[in-house]
Amino acid sequence: MKIGKHHIIDMLKGRGNHEHAAEAEEHLPDEVDYDEHQDSLSRWGVSYDDAVGASKLGVGRMGL
Repeated sequence: MKIGKHHIIDMLKGRGNHEHAAEAEEHLPDEVDYDEHQDSLSRWGVSYDDAVGASKLGVGRMGL
C-alpha cells in the first residue's frame, strides 16, 4: 500500500512525536510504500492500520 508522506508526518505531529516527524520528513520519499518502509514506520510507532486510516480519513478525522 502506498500513502503520501505528508499523512505520516501529520499523524506523528498530531501525536506530539515531532522528532519522529522530522526523521520521517528527512528519510521517506513523497509516496511511501508501507511494505518497503515498514521497519522505519514501526520504529516511529506507525502501524499498518494507522497508515490506512490516515490515508483514507485524514489525520484530523482520526481524532489524533
